[in-house]
Amino acid sequence: MISGNHYELSNIICSWTTIVKGNAKGVVIKTGMNTDFCQIATLTQNVKEDSSPLQKELSVLTKQLSILAVSISVVFFLLATFVVHYPLVKSFIFALGMIVAFIPEGLLPTVTLSLAERFNGWRRRMPS
Repeated sequence: MISGNHYELSNIICSWTTIVKGNAKGVVIKTGMNTDFCQIATLTQNVKEDSSPLQKELSVLTKQLSILAVSISVVFFLLATFVVHYPLVKSFIFALGMIVAFIPEGLLPTVTLSLAERFNGWRRRMPS
């Protein structure tokens, strides 16, 4: 077994090397998971994928919007049931429709304004 960096040797080739002309004999130094190629593959598989600051903000924002939408729909469900005297099924469908309509309508403008505000902050910090 060769110790140290075997790439510093003048007469070493890797398994993916193509020989165009001539004959050669070789000795296998590493096989299987001990090869450098497999070590690189192992490193790429063990990389922890961390969320970006924007993804973290969007996660918090969607949770807040969901809580707000459900809260408002519960209030309207109770108002429709007890004040307007709608049947329970109609009140539930009304509240469910409010949840479905609230999330897409509120999310897009909030994300757009957040990105615009962030960009303006970067632009102010840039030298003129």
